[in-house]
Amino acid sequence: MSRTRWRSIVLALFLLTAFRSEAMDKTMRIALVRSPQELNPFTYLSLPEWYIHFNITATLVTLDQDNQIVSGLANKWSIEDGGKTYKFTLDKSRKWSDGSSITPDQVLTSMSSQARHKNATLLQKLLKQGPVEEALYLEDGAALVMRLEAPVQNFLYNLARPEYGVIDADSLSKTKVLTAKIKTSGNYKIESITENALVLVPNRFSSQVQAENPQHIEFAVIKDTAEIIKRLKQGNLDFYEAQSDDVLATATESGLYQVVDGGLDNLATMQARKLKPEQRRAVQVLGEFLDKNVLSPAPKKAASRPVAYSVVPMSSQESARISIAEAKKRLGGKIVTLKLELGEEATKNQLYDAEIIQSEAKKIGITIEIVKGIKDFRRRWEMEDYGLTLMRMGVNADDEVELLYGYFCTGFKPYQSLQPLVCDSLNTAAKPGTGSESINASLLKVYRDIRESGKIVPLYHFPRRFLIPKRWTLKNYNNLLPFPIFTSFHA
Repeated sequence: MSRTRWRSIVLALFLLTAFRSEAMDKTMRIALVRSPQELNPFTYLSLPEWYIHFNITATLVTLDQDNQIVSGLANKWSIEDGGKTYKFTLDKSRKWSDGSSITPDQVLTSMSSQARHKNATLLQKLLKQGPVEEALYLEDGAALVMRLEAPVQNFLYNLARPEYGVIDADSLSKTKVLTAKIKTSGNYKIESITENALVLVPNRFSSQVQAENPQHIEFAVIKDTAEIIKRLKQGNLDFYEAQSDDVLATATESGLYQVVDGGLDNLATMQARKLKPEQRRAVQVLGEFLDKNVLSPAPKKAASRPVAYSVVPMSSQESARISIAEAKKRLGGKIVTLKLELGEEATKNQLYDAEIIQSEAKKIGITIEIVKGIKDFRRRWEMEDYGLTLMRMGVNADDEVELLYGYFCTGFKPYQSLQPLVCDSLNTAAKPGTGSESINASLLKVYRDIRESGKIVPLYHFPRRFLIPKRWTLKNYNNLLPFPIFTSFHA
């Protein structure tokens, strides 16, 4: 072999190694709770499923690095009729991941189907009441018209939300499950999908994905916290929400991660289902007692625990707070026993909070037995098959009214029985043009009614923390929501 040929082989091997190293540096690894079954934002059961949806669908408008509205699938728009009519001119250059053009008819079909979905309550409330085709239609076959019931402040920001990403209804109608063949309108497309894994790669017909952005995004189902911790020690997770002290400490000690505050919080609640009347009454009394005795003191008892704060303003006269003596009196001097159940996925903070609740409950004559490590807990929770638990609700809401409306008034199975109790108040608070004083009054009534139901005790908001390897630089993304925008990550 000649020296020249040998040098060529060595150079080729070097370049191949460098290419593979560069590709590895631009690979993101993200943990899934489950692989999504369909491309439908109203069926997702975990936030990582939204991570996928947010990045493979495009919205009419989007946000820039200063959180200002900019063009998405629409390259211009006008606001008419005193803010009740929006007309969007669609960008004719936008394409699906297979290279075909995204047509106005396809955008209309996607938006209309979303507006008709039983859980698309926000859009249904904002659009002009009546048949959807009178509120959403095409003008001259080109401009998408949206008519609202009343002017809505920051309506365009609502349209930038991930659930309004445009979906190819035609390709979805040909398959019962999500597959790699489905066309996507966003910056990424599905390369492969199995029961336990999903891989995204850039949509080459999108101009948004740059060379320094992630080029290969690997989602894998990981349910074991020990495996999460192992991967964090090795730096093998590229985006993860830290919900417990041990996970947060692992990432911090590794020196590989930056901890980024989330723009929204989790709502932690104590929830009851199948209880006897005296137990349900005890939960109601316990909730009022905890509001005074636990919410503020609890964070001080563990320095490493992120500060939580009450969902009901502590200064409000409407906030129910009772003393030990009053609590005992309302329980009739009886000793009530409750079983507090926690699933295998319960975080360290949830376990810690359960012990605080157990300790405080004992003061007023309520005995709480804590049962840990219950398998398949999520299914049981959705089937309302438990007595009492401590749950954390993931938040995707612009405000507290929308959060509560999404959980209690959309037919979400665990909370169906609460619809007639709280949804009138939430509808009042959600009405366009409602003032802050009226909104607060409605919220306080909702929390009071929920407490008195003895089914759910609102406890606190819990700040979100996201772990991002230091090898990634976040750009054009000032307010980190629960959904990572992959084009904001730069190697």
